[in-house]
Formats: sequence, structure tokens, C-alpha cells
Amino acid sequence: MLLCSLITLVSSDELMSVVLIVGAGEQELDQDHHAASLTKAAMKQSYDNGANLRALYESEGLIVDGLIDGDIPTYQVHAESLARPCHMMTAATLLAGMFPPTDDQIFEEGLNWQPFPVYQSKVLDVVFEECEARKQIYATENLNSLEISEFILEYNEEIQELYSDLHYEGTDIVMMDRLYQIYLYETANNLTHTTTVEEHVALITLAHDIIWRNRVYWSTDSIRVFAGSVLKRISSVFTESFKFSTVRPKLRIFSSDDSTLAWIQTALGLYDGLRPAPHTVLHFELWEDEHWDSHVKDKTQYYVKLRLTTNTDNMTVTAPFITKELIVPGCNVQCDASTFLSKIEEVAVTSEQFESLCAPKNSLLDTFTQRVMIVTGSVVTAVTLFCIAYYLSRRSQGYSLTNGSTNRWNKLLDEQDDY
Repeated sequence: MLLCSLITLVSSDELMSVVLIVGAGEQELDQDHHAASLTKAAMKQSYDNGANLRALYESEGLIVDGLIDGDIPTYQVHAESLARPCHMMTAATLLAGMFPPTDDQIFEEGLNWQPFPVYQSKVLDVVFEECEARKQIYATENLNSLEISEFILEYNEEIQELYSDLHYEGTDIVMMDRLYQIYLYETANNLTHTTTVEEHVALITLAHDIIWRNRVYWSTDSIRVFAGSVLKRISSVFTESFKFSTVRPKLRIFSSDDSTLAWIQTALGLYDGLRPAPHTVLHFELWEDEHWDSHVKDKTQYYVKLRLTTNTDNMTVTAPFITKELIVPGCNVQCDASTFLSKIEEVAVTSEQFESLCAPKNSLLDTFTQRVMIVTGSVVTAVTLFCIAYYLSRRSQGYSLTNGSTNRWNKLLDEQDDY
């Protein structure tokens, strides 16, 4: 495994907490060409990625002899995933590569594996499932973008030829994005491509890149919805570590997809505009500076480091993984923890903001309009109740609300009471 050159840290600095956001690998397609589980090749890549991460964190002192802080890893590792097979399998195979059993962890001779629970992630699933309606609207709107319209106009003949060969009656370019996924799957598994796909692979790839760039994932609102929720969770984990230095677990893994990686990098000003490669890992690390001196001005006790691990070749199972350090704008490699958490607060969302931003457009009025309606409704209700109370008080005195005459309605009621 190839690791990039890492900045030499003072040996006494302690790695207190690590959060890894992990992207899935290539996926098997079901009979409807929908992603299902990881391919065999992707399982191997994910396992190798885990071994690569183990080597990295052994060098940082987080993992020692297969243990974390002297504890068996199942006590010190918490893994969450989207409730989809490919993401669950990515987390499982990554952990298998990171933590092969040692000594008394072995429960079956010859079995180089130990089980880790992978939980359904409430954070990720809320973002993906509860925001699905908004996400679909975003995607639909973006299919009408100027770049996509120009692409369809420029390559209209080639698109029609491709769809004619496939006996596909649609006119949009979404099918080409689906064909691109099929092409990746076939390539990763050394399968023979259909002549039609082979002839149009350049067009299909170009369509895929355009669709990726034009998704409305990159709007300010969507970044706050899809990245802010995850970053807020990371902020909570680090804040807890400040208060309790012995907090467990020290390693948290979130198995998600390439979009999540792109959203988070965009929110932090780190995104390069390219679709993250399969098995990409975004590292968030909280360190304690053992040489911290409270009497030294502008010197803080904790700092955050970000790294990115990526596969150098999407199509090659044996491709090496490279880890590089990321620098958040306004920070150094070692970013002051309070500065970093302040940046997270800029994009993090409250529950109220989440509900507002996540609601499908036009399905709910904006927050200001809702408040105006509530205030107006309250005033109308108060006036109505006052009028009713006034009417009842006048009626009890035998008067009508008009001209002080005897209320015939009251008389009728009195007559009914006599029976």
C-alpha cells in the first residue's frame, strides 16, 4: 500500500477522536439495473482500503497491536451506514481490513475476521430519506439547466442514434447516466460491453459528467441540508471529546456515498469539482497538543486535521490508495479546534431550519409568511371571541345587538325551554 508523505507530528501529541466518512465501491446491478450490493472486486478494494487505514493509524499511535487505547476495537469503534446493501457492505469489509483479529480476539482458527456491528445511521437516513422529495425536485430542475440543454442540442443526432439502437423512446439524458453506471460495472468485472455502449462510451461519459456537475446539490440550501447535518454530528463528537478525554468510541465510521463526500468538501471550501472515486475516505481528526501552555497567547490545546484517502484508479482492483492532507480555507494543516467548529456552525442547521430547507418547494410557504399568517390568525381569533362574548352579554340582558329591541331568537329559545 502506498501512503503519501505525512507531516511529522510531535510524538507526544495525542489523537483523541477520528471520524471517517467513507464512500461505497462499485455495485452489482439487479435485473432493473439498479445498484444492489458490492461487486466482488469492490469488496477486495474496500478490504484493502481498510488495511491501508490500519497502517496509517498504527503510525499515528491510534491502533497498537490491534487495540485502541488498550481496548478491543469493538468497544472503541462505532460504525453507521445508509440503510442500503452496498453501503453496509462497504463498512463491513473496511472494518475487516482495519481490524483482523489478534490473539484472544480469534474465535475460529484460520478465520482472519471478527464481527463489528454496523448501525443504520439516523443522521444519514434522515438526510437522504426525509429529504428525498426535495432531492428529486432539485434533480428535475437541474435537468433543465443551460449546459444540459446545450449538450442535448449539440449531440442530438448521436443521442437519437444511441436511443434508437437501445429501443429507448425517451428524450432526456438520464438514461445515458444509467448506461455509464452499467459501463463501470461491466469494466470493473471484466465483462464484455455491448456494441452499442462501446461505440457511444465517450458520449455516455460526457453526459454523466454534465449531469454530475449540474445537480443542484451545489446550491447553498442543499449544502446546508445534506452537509450541515453530518458536520453538526462531527462537531458534537469533537465537543464531547473536549469534555471527556476518555470518551468512547475513539473511532467513528459513516458509510455513505460520493454525494455526501462532495457536499461536505464543498461546505468546507475543499471540493475540486470532480466526482469522488469509489472507496474515497474523508478523515476528520481531533488532536490534543501535549505542549499546550495556557499562558501562551493564541496557543490552543486542541487542533483538527483533515485528510483525504482516494483510489488512484477507479477501474483497477489493485490500484494503490493515496492519503493527502487537506487545508480548510482560513486554517493551517493543524486547524485550531475552535476555528474549525466555528466554520461548521456556519453551515450546520437547526431542526427548524432542516424542516424548512428540506420541504419540497412550493409545498410549504416560507417561514416569514407562515409567521405572518399565524399572527393574523391570532388577531382574527381574538376579535371573533370578543364579539361573541359581547353578543352573549347583551343577549343575557334581553337585547338584540341592533336597536336594543328584544331578541326574537332569545324568545324562541325561551319558548323551547318551556316544553
